[in-house]
Amino acid sequence: MPGVPRVRFRHALHGRPVIGESALVGTPIAALLTAREYPRLAGRVTDWLYALAQPALAEPRETAWESLLSPTLDRFATEFGPVLDPAGVRRAREMLGGLGALPVVCEQRDCSPWNVFEGPEGIVVLDWESAEPRGLPAMDLVYFATHAAYYLERAWNTGRYEAAHAAAWSRDTSIGRANHASAERYFDRLELDLALLRPIRIFAWMLHAHSDWVHLRDDAGGPPTADRLATSRFFRLYKAELSEEPR
Repeated sequence: MPGVPRVRFRHALHGRPVIGESALVGTPIAALLTAREYPRLAGRVTDWLYALAQPALAEPRETAWESLLSPTLDRFATEFGPVLDPAGVRRAREMLGGLGALPVVCEQRDCSPWNVFEGPEGIVVLDWESAEPRGLPAMDLVYFATHAAYYLERAWNTGRYEAAHAAAWSRDTSIGRANHASAERYFDRLELDLALLRPIRIFAWMLHAHSDWVHLRDDAGGPPTADRLATSRFFRLYKAELSEEPR
C-alpha cells in the first residue's frame, strides 16, 4: 500500500519490542489546511482511504455486532455510566444494531491531520500503533474530517469541539459540503448506503472515548469522577451526535 511505512526489522530489548520502519517524508496536512485547500486535500485523503479499504470488496461482508459493536458499547456504558443518559444509550444501541453486514476494512484509527502527510508521490500516513486490521469502513474518514474541522474552526484554541463537529457535518458550511462529497464518493465506491454514515460517526466517538477514559483514569490515579468524565472530548461528540437531527 503506497504511503504506509514498511517494517524493516523486529527485535526485542529487555523484553520490549523494538520495530524499525521505513522512513516516509512529506508535509503534514495540518500545516496545509485552509478553507480554500480543504476540498482538494479531503478528496486526496478520501481516495487514499478507499484504496486502503478496496481489498474488502473482494471478501464477504460480516456482521460486526458480536465482535466489535456490542463490546465497545458495553465498555462505553460502563466507563461513562455516571454521565450517560440511559435513553441515549438505548437510542445509540438501536442505531448501531441497524448497521448490518459491512465490508471488513483495515482501520488506521488515528487518521488525523497531524498523522497524514502530503508526500512527493502521494498521501503518506504515519503512526499505525492503534491500527485494527478488521475494522469498519468510513471510521478513518470520519476521524480525519472531524479533526480537520478542529483546525479550520480553531477548536483547538477555543475548546468548541461540538461547534466544529457541527460545521464538519453540516451541508450549510463549506467544510461540511466537502466532507459530505467525500463521504458520498467513499460510500458509493464501497457500495454502501450513505444512511450508515451517522451510526458510524456515533460509534467512532464511543470507540475513541476509551482513550480519553484511560487518560483521565491515569491522571486521577483511579476511576474518574463524573465531572472529569464530562470533559472527555469524544464523550462530548457522542452527545452532540445524538442531539442532532438526521441530515
